[in-house]
Amino acid sequence: GPNTRITGRLVARSPREPVVPEGAQIAGGVEYQHAEVGHVISADESTDVASVEHGVGSFLWMLGVFAAGALFMLAFPAYSARAAKWIGQEPLRSLGLGFVILVSLPVLAVLLLFTIVGIPLALIVFMLYVLLLFLGWVTAAMFVGQKLLGLVRSDAPETTGRRLLALLAAVLALWLVGFVPILGFWVRFAALLLGIGALVWQGWPRRDGTPQPA
Repeated sequence: GPNTRITGRLVARSPREPVVPEGAQIAGGVEYQHAEVGHVISADESTDVASVEHGVGSFLWMLGVFAAGALFMLAFPAYSARAAKWIGQEPLRSLGLGFVILVSLPVLAVLLLFTIVGIPLALIVFMLYVLLLFLGWVTAAMFVGQKLLGLVRSDAPETTGRRLLALLAAVLALWLVGFVPILGFWVRFAALLLGIGALVWQGWPRRDGTPQPA
């Protein structure tokens, strides 16, 4: 407008040159740069877009955990149920073992990379580590699902469909808890450690040498 007062320089990026009305004062002058029509995202809009992308990515992660949990449950029904149940039986032992595995496996993989012979083994350890991270979430979600089924009083038999529905509710609950500031992070981190610890403990052969049924 005519009452504009700019003490610095005005830089305009536009398909057309800006029209400066009479009376406007621009101390540093006007610098015009030709640019095609487009939309420049502001800082506030950039924050909103990042929040939406994070929410969508987190939701897709939740769906991935549920899909992996469903496959894990159907492929290894006894082993997956036993690992999930172990969390409630030995939470401290599962938590401690999960923390040791979470820290030690990356260190082991890095040490193996320093040896030429150990590079293939390091890659195997790394893939196993990623798999444990994912299945740890799945096992923790299955434990929560078992607790949800226990809270629902019903005379109906515990079918595969009901277990899958409880797993979906558990994954959704863990996903929503993650949005709680500070507390959500620690709850999900503890769930990951519990799941990894129980999964490895139940997958390890018994001391008497008899393998546990999968």
